Amino acid sequence: MQNTSTNKNKKIIAKTLEIALCPAYRDNVLLASSTKSQVINLSILATSLALGSADYSWRNEALCRDTDPELFFPIGTTGQALLQISEAKNVCCECTVKRECLEFAIETNQDCGIWGGLSEDERRDVRRKMAAERRAARATA
Repeated sequence: MQNTSTNKNKKIIAKTLEIALCPAYRDNVLLASSTKSQVINLSILATSLALGSADYSWRNEALCRDTDPELFFPIGTTGQALLQISEAKNVCCECTVKRECLEFAIETNQDCGIWGGLSEDERRDVRRKMAAERRAARATA
């Protein structure tokens, strides 16, 4: 029993390190105040826990497996990046696991790239709406 727990902890730590080394997170932590840094570290831990328990089986059927990954992670939101975003979304439109991909991205707080046919900003809007619905449900309960 303890061995299983140890393996899970090792996986969580490995994912935490993987995410912490991501430039987007690393730069925010380095530039943040101590309070913001604590929030970011907590966010990294929550994301790591979600990644550790996420279902990855849908990836076997994803069309993006045979596509250049850079297509799904454009730099910027203007000019050439808009064409890249459109092309990535076209791939997603034809994918049979688009819904599972989007659910994965939302559950694991993927804040970069195109996932399930939605951009970073579009997923943020979905998360905000979901949070508002949860708050409304708690208020009426």
